Amino acid sequence: MKFTPAQLKRFTDRPDSALRALLIFGADEGLVRERVASVAKAIVDDPKDPFHVADLDAAALLADPARLADEAAAISMMGGRRLVRVGRAGDRHSKLFAE
Repeated sequence: MKFTPAQLKRFTDRPDSALRALLIFGADEGLVRERVASVAKAIVDDPKDPFHVADLDAAALLADPARLADEAAAISMMGGRRLVRVGRAGDRHSKLFAE
C-alpha cells in the first residue's frame, strides 16, 4: 500500500500499531527528511534514543536482506514501540519492506 500525503498525515496523527513497516522515499530529499521526522516522532518519544531506534543503511540491507526483518522483530529493552530507520532506501527496497 502506498500512502498519499493525506494518508501519511493521518498516520502521524494516529499511528496504526498493525503497520509494521513504512517506506518513505522521493526525489525531494528535504520533504523525505521532513516526513521521516514526523513519522519517527509519532512512533517513539525520542527519535535519537538508541534503545528505541535502530538506524540502518540501504546498502547494508542489500548485503544482508534479513537484517531488516531482524531489526523489525527486535523488542525494545525499555518497552514501548521501536523504530527502524533505513537511510538511502528507495523503491528497489520495497520488496524487503513488503516481506
